[in-house]
Amino acid sequence: MTQVFRVADITTNGSTRERGRQLYPALAASLRAALARGEEPAVSFDGVDLVTPSFLDETIVRLLREWPGKAVTLWYIRDFPVRSLERMLDAIGWRVVVQQEREGVYRLAAAA
Repeated sequence: MTQVFRVADITTNGSTRERGRQLYPALAASLRAALARGEEPAVSFDGVDLVTPSFLDETIVRLLREWPGKAVTLWYIRDFPVRSLERMLDAIGWRVVVQQEREGVYRLAAAA
């Protein structure tokens, strides 16, 4: 089963670091709940108009940093923000596999 965190329940604009910082506590709580139940977390960007690299850095990159070895799936996200996220992860030397499962759905997991 999958625990889905809906970004649009908090903000429909993922454009700044500040918005990412504001969203992060709820995102982290959702991840903790999913892991406690043995579920894989997913983050849905459905209904979010804009997602920038700085927003992803404050949310998804921080999530991966604080929970190393855990996987997360991103739903309803465009290719450009995901490619920016991959470049950020590469730039800081993280071995994270970003796998496209289907259009708009990407799974991020630590490299084996």
